[in-house]
Amino acid sequence: MSSRLRRPALVLALAAAMAVTGLTPTYAASPPYATTPPYDPSGGEGESFVRIGVGNDASRTAEEILQELKGGATLRSLGYGDLPKVPRTAEEAAEFRRTTASTYGVNAADVTDAADAPTTRDLYDPVTQEECLADFRRGGRSGLPEGWVKNHYAWCAVKVVVIAHYYKVGPFTLPVPIGTSSMLVTFLGNGRADGRRVDYTAQGSKLDMSGFPGDPKFGLDFDCVSTYAAVVGDVCEDSSSGSALTPLAMWVAAPARFTADAPATAGAEHERIVKAVFSFGMWGKAGSSSPQLKDGPRSTVRFDTSDYIARPEPEPDAHDEPTRAVGRRDEPEQRPELVDGAVFDNTVPHLVYRLGGKEAAVAEHIRTALEDPTATVPARSDPPKRIPGGSAASPLHRLVRKKNPQRVRDNRKAVRTECAKLIKPGVPRPECDEFPFASSLEGAGLPTYRPSAPYGDFSVKYVPGADNSSAGGALGAWYQRDRILDGDPFFIRIVP
Repeated sequence: MSSRLRRPALVLALAAAMAVTGLTPTYAASPPYATTPPYDPSGGEGESFVRIGVGNDASRTAEEILQELKGGATLRSLGYGDLPKVPRTAEEAAEFRRTTASTYGVNAADVTDAADAPTTRDLYDPVTQEECLADFRRGGRSGLPEGWVKNHYAWCAVKVVVIAHYYKVGPFTLPVPIGTSSMLVTFLGNGRADGRRVDYTAQGSKLDMSGFPGDPKFGLDFDCVSTYAAVVGDVCEDSSSGSALTPLAMWVAAPARFTADAPATAGAEHERIVKAVFSFGMWGKAGSSSPQLKDGPRSTVRFDTSDYIARPEPEPDAHDEPTRAVGRRDEPEQRPELVDGAVFDNTVPHLVYRLGGKEAAVAEHIRTALEDPTATVPARSDPPKRIPGGSAASPLHRLVRKKNPQRVRDNRKAVRTECAKLIKPGVPRPECDEFPFASSLEGAGLPTYRPSAPYGDFSVKYVPGADNSSAGGALGAWYQRDRILDGDPFFIRIVP
């Protein structure tokens, strides 16, 4: 049985129960707030209850909502209904990722400029409440149930929460709406490049009340469900807790904070992965009513510990094949140290190469490969060449040399074969560039591992060595800083 079906008592539990699970909400002090006694129009006994609605329409005032309800509308008819079902199984989570994944880009120049920065946080800014609200107001992804993945380390969502207070006198009377409260709730999430932990905050704004709201209160249910079947005993399977129902003014005054982690207890040789869906349930209460729960935003998180995500070594691996013939070294050597991280993985990131940047010649080569593959080498007309890697719908997938050395060598071998057929142009220090990269599953050697794939869905071209080095250095640094793991999808975008 879902823990949410037996949650009212848990929602009212305080710090002792929360400490057991490791999911700890905290609140700062807030100014005094006024309380309103339960409203009883008859002066006798009656029934008080609430309905909580979740939506994206922040244009209505609480008074307007109240008048609509008095006229016979419902929260659902006004657009404050239910969000889609929260994924609860690995299959549902996979479908959720497939249908809701977004994308974001990182400029190659920004990665190169930050190559000596000590942590990923120097490259990726956490999303702020103001930034998230601005995205919500312009109709961005923060208003979706899955929220907005700004980058692998920053996520946010915004919801309009409406609490409608009804009162009913006797068993044969209709319930009367006597008060409404509306509030914007902003959810912010931060991943880490130095630990298997995610941190969330939730804070209210634009609080509005009308009628006799009966001292409305709001609370959050924080739930984590593991969706990675290979992990047994994952703490996310049963990690759930709740925040005490608190007057709305306190949510505006200070955020609630939640933290969750997943120990590296199982996984493959080179990485220990736990995937999970985090979701927020939102409680509403007013007067003497029982609290009501509605599903809120949800995010997907990947916790991982890898032995190939680390700082690049300056010297190449002596056992690796020479790379001068194929130019760019897009996967620098790594120290064999374990590095923990946690990212919001409901996204297909992309690296941006510029036609006017230091990697100009490589950018031009990739643009041609993506837009006019028939003009590339090796030539092929039947079947027509289709070169992937230019969109989230047709991504590349990272191939880590430490895990798959032979496949990387086969990619490079096929590239060298085609490069040997080319005449070197009169450019400074010519190097043979390839796309898709040798560090991707879609590299030139793909037919060896997927016999149904026709040979030649790649391109090779000589470019200036400096451009090749710039492009490859940015790609290698991006793999590291963005925690692009083996098999992760990504693509390349070319801009002026």
